[in-house]
Amino acid sequence: MRFTHSAVALLAIAAFSLPLAAQAADADGAKSDNSNQANPNQTWSGSGEFGFSAAHGNTHSQNLDAKLKLDYQDDTWKDDAFLNVLRAKGQVTTGSDSRYDTTADRVEAGVSSGYKFDPRSYLVGALRYDHDDFASNRWEEVASLGFGYIALKDARNELSFEAGPGYKRY
Repeated sequence: MRFTHSAVALLAIAAFSLPLAAQAADADGAKSDNSNQANPNQTWSGSGEFGFSAAHGNTHSQNLDAKLKLDYQDDTWKDDAFLNVLRAKGQVTTGSDSRYDTTADRVEAGVSSGYKFDPRSYLVGALRYDHDDFASNRWEEVASLGFGYIALKDARNELSFEAGPGYKRY
């Protein structure tokens, strides 16, 4: 059986997301000594989008765009995971032959986990995989370890900075 790069990226993000799910299960199962409610400082958030467009007229095209982002924070951890997929096809006519050719094919997946020293500073480790059939480097993998600082945080916004060394392979 042969897997496409999209399937490999989906499997990789699922595998990297397992620690986040395990933390969520532990957080939901853990109760405080004084009440029956889980820690109110635990926060799960996420967003996703899916788009498909098809145009038919003088030219024909099909575009698919999908994004998924998950975040988890509590007093000790700051975790993130994401998956972005873009695929586009356009009609190409050569003489009497007409066919669709792929014009964009990109998959990005990543996960990061940060251990908080205090409410603003944390140690972060991250993994990222990018595959783009139309880029100068067809694929790249990045592993990094660094220090993060949350400069601004309120109910709707967060501005954080992360810096540190990493290893890149392409």
